[in-house]
Amino acid sequence: MYLDLSNSFNLSVLPWHKEQEGLPVAVAFASSCVSPIDNSSVFLIGGNMTLASVPFYSLEVYIFDSKISYWRPANIIDYNASFTGRYYMQAVINNDGKIFMFGGADSNVTNINITKVFMYNDMHMLDTTTMKWSTLNIAQNVPLPCSAYAAVLLPTAEIIYIGGVELPLFGSPRLVEIKMVRLFNTKSFTWSTKVCIKAH
Repeated sequence: MYLDLSNSFNLSVLPWHKEQEGLPVAVAFASSCVSPIDNSSVFLIGGNMTLASVPFYSLEVYIFDSKISYWRPANIIDYNASFTGRYYMQAVINNDGKIFMFGGADSNVTNINITKVFMYNDMHMLDTTTMKWSTLNIAQNVPLPCSAYAAVLLPTAEIIYIGGVELPLFGSPRLVEIKMVRLFNTKSFTWSTKVCIKAH
């Protein structure tokens, strides 16, 4: 379903539309972003998907074409299978049509029981203009494995990551201090950290 905001409408009767053909699976905890190249393609990445009542974690990227209201799987070049199905991550797309996917979590699933949860701190990139997948090799200042954060692209071409749950080298998962923000530069592929100070 999608809501058409291109024309004025009555708030008591929202203009919801059903796509011509829905996703072949039910999905939750996925990430999505809209292409700035055509302003009509919506990319759905990862998530907890359900087929015949059995949950699994998708290795697929789906594309929704809002012009014809149709879903299709993406045909990706050099897809890295080590990415595995991720959830609790937020994909961010820049003005060049490159999607950046940091960290996230996945699980070992037996029928409907989750047996173990894994968290990651790798960065993957999908260039939507060529549909080529890259896993970025970054060695310095990489944050701890993290999921369930908020991420926004800044005018400086950096992605700011706020909050979330991180996994220290030793110990249990913990909440990220909200004042500790991580920045990823989408041009130089470098990480940095800043501490927010209280405004007076």
